[in-house]
Amino acid sequence: MLAFFETLAHLFQPRHSNAHRPKVLHPEAFAFYLVLLIWAAGVMAWLPKIAPGLPQVLGFSSAITTEQVIDQTNQARRSQGLEPLVINDLLTAAAVSKGADMLDKQYWAHISPSGKQPWEFMAEVGYYYRVAGENLARDFSNTPDMIQAWLNSPTHRANLLNNRYSEIGVAVINGKLGDYETTVVVQMFGTPKIEGSNSEILTDDITAVASQSATEVSQAVSGTSSTVDISSLKPAILASAVLPVSQLNRSQPVLSPKLIFEALSISAVILILSALICDWIWVSHLARSERLVGENLAHILYLLTIAGLIACYRNGLIF
Repeated sequence: MLAFFETLAHLFQPRHSNAHRPKVLHPEAFAFYLVLLIWAAGVMAWLPKIAPGLPQVLGFSSAITTEQVIDQTNQARRSQGLEPLVINDLLTAAAVSKGADMLDKQYWAHISPSGKQPWEFMAEVGYYYRVAGENLARDFSNTPDMIQAWLNSPTHRANLLNNRYSEIGVAVINGKLGDYETTVVVQMFGTPKIEGSNSEILTDDITAVASQSATEVSQAVSGTSSTVDISSLKPAILASAVLPVSQLNRSQPVLSPKLIFEALSISAVILILSALICDWIWVSHLARSERLVGENLAHILYLLTIAGLIACYRNGLIF
């Protein structure tokens, strides 16, 4: 037991054995943290390729359901004095078709690589509209966080709380996007077309500042609208829709690579923060001395900022 406390003191308390600087704050310790994070990222990227059976366990688990998405969307609308949206089977079929298309063609955008736009999925199932919109989300593990992310985004909020929409269709699809299992949510809004009028669509665009990975910490949001005449499109009624279901075995523990990397990052931040706080308290209050090199308080505030950013952007992506 004494050896354990001695080790803790060596790691966190300034003393002769660590040159009067907590060992976890030494340059070689930071080099170790960096190597560990790079190693973890590499392992998570390559394991699914070298061990095909691993994705059965290393995947993504989500508790999101279409009922929750619709119910919480309508709760948000009621809180703003708006009428709730009514479920439309054709919009639901269009949402399922869009989600399946993203997983099949491996893209994450409102417009497919072939140039297919959201309202074309609606036209294909025979849904003709006056106004329509689409929200997308992925990598969220629960519905409240996803709805809040949409509400925090001006363009997604404009879709959720648009008083011109009367109907909704939602698809929640588990599948593989990129190298990992995830949950993709497609939310389509619309108001049936009045005979003889043109169709108008209000859509939103989210442009990622750097990349669209799950660990992205900043996004830029821009809104666009366009008017489209779909009278030339030939709709085909989608009699039945098959929802692609992930091959995850729910009886096994499901681990998200994104969450594993976040856990390692947050653990490193907590470890360094703890060492800085111990060093600050020991030097400034207990030893009543002054450190000539390094500003612990500044480092603490900086790491708190980093931790705050990780906490704010730890959820999934919206589009």
